[in-house]
Formats: sequence, C-alpha cells, structure tokens
Amino acid sequence: MGKPIKIGIVVVCLAAAVFLLARHFGKSAPAPEEGWQATIWHCPDCNTTFELTAAEYKSRVGTLSYVPCVSCEGVDAEEVYKCPNCNGYYPPLGHGLRGTHCPLCKEELPNLGASRLGGG
Repeated sequence: MGKPIKIGIVVVCLAAAVFLLARHFGKSAPAPEEGWQATIWHCPDCNTTFELTAAEYKSRVGTLSYVPCVSCEGVDAEEVYKCPNCNGYYPPLGHGLRGTHCPLCKEELPNLGASRLGGG
C-alpha cells in the first residue's frame, strides 16, 4: 500500500472519530417528560391514583419529604406500578423493584431491565 493511501485512511479515520465525538458530546435534546420518567402514585386516604411527570413531581414535592396527593393533599401517597395486562395498580416489591409477573393477574410483565426482580 502506498503512502498516499495510508494517509487517506488515517484522514478518514480521524474525521470519523471527530464526527462521533461531536455527536456524543454535542448538545442533547431535553429529557422527555413522559414514559419511563412518569411515576404513578396512589393515595389511600381518598383512594385516588395519579400520574406525575418528572417536572410535576419536582414541582409538587419541592422541599417536602413526601408526595402530596393531587386530590386531598394527603401525605400518605405511595408509588405504584400499573400492569399493562390487567390495568391494575400494585406496589413495588421493595426499593422500586418490579417483579416478573403482576401480583394481581399473574401475567408476565414486560422486561424493564434492572428494575425486574425474580419470582412472581
């Protein structure tokens, strides 16, 4: 292989590296406010279930150590998960972990990566 071809290959590789680095470290779009960032809460005081986006959560909680209910402003609201099969709500198995199967309908839950806990 001649010297000009080797130089051409090096230039192409450097250009690709610069492009990939610029793309990786460049400006990123703002995080979405729906989907996996939304959380679902249930208030046992008034039996209300409500969803909060990340921005709504931050706004409602502020400096509080709890999530106030959107209906009665109660302090006992707890995070819950919604089963995509039966649409029922169930509490986490511990520290935000979901099982592999819904505790209500026993159907398999979608794989959500590290948030799954074995058993069912």
